[in-house]
Amino acid sequence: MGFALNLAKSRFGEREIRYLGFRVSGGGISPLPERVEALHNAPPPTNVTELKSFLGHLTFYDRFCKNRASVAAPLYELLKKQVPFVWGEAQERAFQETKDLLCSEAVLAHYSLDLPIAISCDSSLVGCGAVLCNIYPDGSMRPVMYVSKAFSDSQRKWSVFEREFAACVFAVTRLHEFIAGRSFILFTDHKPVVQFLKKRTPEITTPWVLRGLLVLGSYACTPVYRSGAQNADADNLSRLIPAENKPTEPFFAEVVSVLYLTINDEPVLAVFGENSPVPLTAKEVASLTPTDPEIGQVYTWALSGWPTSDPGGVLSHYYRRREAISIRQG
Repeated sequence: MGFALNLAKSRFGEREIRYLGFRVSGGGISPLPERVEALHNAPPPTNVTELKSFLGHLTFYDRFCKNRASVAAPLYELLKKQVPFVWGEAQERAFQETKDLLCSEAVLAHYSLDLPIAISCDSSLVGCGAVLCNIYPDGSMRPVMYVSKAFSDSQRKWSVFEREFAACVFAVTRLHEFIAGRSFILFTDHKPVVQFLKKRTPEITTPWVLRGLLVLGSYACTPVYRSGAQNADADNLSRLIPAENKPTEPFFAEVVSVLYLTINDEPVLAVFGENSPVPLTAKEVASLTPTDPEIGQVYTWALSGWPTSDPGGVLSHYYRRREAISIRQG
């Protein structure tokens, strides 16, 4: 099976080419200078349609703009329903700073099958992010692609471990085309995730964590701890999620009408059917949980992070099972 070439439209031996809005050379991929200049010279939008057009053009080069979501937050606020289009000082400042993020000198490295690769993952209260990098012989790393994802309101109540673990699962699934069948390093700044992937499975955990473990098990990844200061790219992505970027699929199915109670110092599991009257609602449990001296402390740790050492006493029991503790409907 052959093919024909139009010599009049063909070019050979070029040091760089322009293709679909990008400049591709031996050094990497960068945006076209004229496209960048056009965005820099764009006038302020006067309505939602013009704002969407500007943000759409900027998003086309999103892979080159690390802090776009954070800087452009006032602009995204105007896209929300029932928010009047009022162009103020905050929007004008965000508009100018957003344009400055994109420069024609920004270059992403070419993905290479001949070089080792690594993925840096991190999460925050609002979302998770990851960076795919090539590792060069001198030990340096250059980014190939940036990806990020927002958490839903319920996902933001996950424990620190679950959020960090979710960042790893999201990274490998989002970058599947680059890492399938290859060995790679998976960097995270959360030591419990590294221990979880290397050594053991908790005695008690949520179903979606077990499913995520199966997903990660299908890849030849080596989990490695790297401090937050060294994991800055992924950390920034996880914290700079646009407010309107809501996920469409949950990580797990919610469990309802199940109450864990203590009566006369004895644990009781109360299960109620769909139409059964529940004597205590999830909203009431959520409002009372922070006020309990024991569970309230566990609630705070699950939301903000666990201590580095066993606190001892009655809280030691929870500390040993901290990887299986998360917040639901709280």
